[in-house]
Amino acid sequence: MEIKCKNVTYQDPLLDYQDSILDLTYTFHNNQVYGIIGPSGSGKTTLLELLSKEKIPSNGTIQIGSEKKNISSRNIGYLHQNLDYQFIGLTVEEELDYLLESFSYRLKEKNKRIKEVLMMVGLNNDYLNRNIETLSHGEKRKIGLASILVYNPKIILLDEPTLGLSPKDKKELMRLLKRLKNKYHKLIIIAGHDIDFIHAVCDSICVLDQGTIYLEGNKYDVFAKEEQLKQIHMKVPQIISFSNLVYKRTKINIGYRDDINDLIKDVYRYVK
Repeated sequence: MEIKCKNVTYQDPLLDYQDSILDLTYTFHNNQVYGIIGPSGSGKTTLLELLSKEKIPSNGTIQIGSEKKNISSRNIGYLHQNLDYQFIGLTVEEELDYLLESFSYRLKEKNKRIKEVLMMVGLNNDYLNRNIETLSHGEKRKIGLASILVYNPKIILLDEPTLGLSPKDKKELMRLLKRLKNKYHKLIIIAGHDIDFIHAVCDSICVLDQGTIYLEGNKYDVFAKEEQLKQIHMKVPQIISFSNLVYKRTKINIGYRDDINDLIKDVYRYVK
């Protein structure tokens, strides 16, 4: 299931031009992981809200899947940056049970699905009776992710998904997102400032600046344009910055890697 944005414009009159989207045309293809990056106020969260149907474009169209089908809200899962907007239930079990009830899951399947999705986000059944308000920020973000995965949407929208997560949790999330893409063929769109995480997990990058597309393409092509990114005060991932530094000082092109361990191995080969 893909998303086609054509000449999409949105402006909140209360925010003036901050977080606006201006005449954006872009297609998000199925079975891909996209990163939406850009300076604060460039429109990243607004774009996710438009894709999730929480906001309606002032102009232009957003087509999700086939024009002939009415896309159910069940097909779109959106993890908010502000988790205050995410939860309805008091306890973890109530939250997940409510969502399954909303989409008419059979009673005998609900308990199994809840346990499965907790395991997917790295939590055990001990969390079921926990009051959500007593959880840490990182735990809340995991429960927020579980709350959208539990009903198995085809499109997953994540706004700053690594906030409050430890390095270990980030690696687990990375593995989960890659599995959702490779095994279950999800379309995943991630907006955020965690450039290193986005580089590691995404296939394509869309850079927004003042509500318009500043750069777009596969992640290697986009992050190779370090000087252009600096012009809008954006950094490249550390692994790419290091590769660029090696080339500038030694003229040795070691290329780009997704994993720092792979890069270290390649540098060692050159040294030998």
